Amino acid sequence: MKIADAIYTDLGFTTIRQWLAKESQSEKNRNDFLNLSPSSEQTELIQSHKYTQELLGGMHRKDTLPIRPIFNTKSWMDKLNIPGSELAANDFKELLNLLIQSREIKKNLADGNYPHWSTQIDELINLPAGEQQISSIYDDAFEIRHNASVQLEQIYGEIDRTREKVQSRLNALFTQAQSSGWLQDEHIALRNGRSVLPFKTSQKRKIKGIIQGQSATGQTVFIEPLEIIELNNDLTNLEFKRIKEISRILRELTKFFKAYINEILISINILLKIDFHYTLARFAQHTNSLAPLFSEENNLILEEARNPILELAYKDVVPLNIDLSEDETILLLSGPNAGGKTVALKTVGLFSVMAQCGLFIPAKKCI
Repeated sequence: MKIADAIYTDLGFTTIRQWLAKESQSEKNRNDFLNLSPSSEQTELIQSHKYTQELLGGMHRKDTLPIRPIFNTKSWMDKLNIPGSELAANDFKELLNLLIQSREIKKNLADGNYPHWSTQIDELINLPAGEQQISSIYDDAFEIRHNASVQLEQIYGEIDRTREKVQSRLNALFTQAQSSGWLQDEHIALRNGRSVLPFKTSQKRKIKGIIQGQSATGQTVFIEPLEIIELNNDLTNLEFKRIKEISRILRELTKFFKAYINEILISINILLKIDFHYTLARFAQHTNSLAPLFSEENNLILEEARNPILELAYKDVVPLNIDLSEDETILLLSGPNAGGKTVALKTVGLFSVMAQCGLFIPAKKCI
């Protein structure tokens, strides 16, 4: 049903859209809520109410679902279909979040209190082996573990030993040059990202190495000793080996999940649906609302109905009671200015839009 945005704003429905979007845990649902519009499919609306009602019932029982942010997974889902591809750290972080959320929600909704969700949650992926695979490679800060593979652990060991050699030999050369009076300064310097010794210009030929710079006065030259260069070259080669091994590990991990693409995709869609209805249920809980009934006789019955816009703004609300049923087909509003006539009409219009968007109504009774 197409309604002008100005009407949504005038009724206050834009405010409700924004509230729902803010509370949602997924980008897709946030966009959907901001563009939420009425539907004339009564059967679908009734089914939607049932999904929301079960989640609302869980909230009343303090059975809070472990809803986590649901990220836009398209980029890394597409990568899973590419042979030889590797997901990045943030991709695996999102995937782990998805697996954990899917497993936890599947467990929470399997207690018999959610009959309408029971067939949905059967298809949620439950893959502890996948969670373990990711956790064995990434630590809590989502950095690659040094022991992610036997080869990687060995490479890190070689890197540590080589760095110790560099530092030890550099310290020994510094001590020798210092005792011989070849140094201009009393500390190891850093030039062009390299550890260097600050030699007096007159003593620069006392050691073999590469000059990495000199002082502004020209009295000091910064020399990287030749044997340190060789050790640094070893470190560079080890760094290449480290990067290559990490890439191999990530390709293997990515390949592992390729077999579960369909299950992951189905789970994402189910979690989005749960988040959508959970957000509707949170609105219903926040406004103390109930599911509206759709009348075949075109009745309009409201008991102790409250305008949710006023409640969201924490303003005092005067409950509204209307009974247009059977022979009562005309409603006549009269009263002084600022007596609430416009608010009453807008409230009825807002409730009509809300009901046809699957939202619950803040009232004791709503038909």
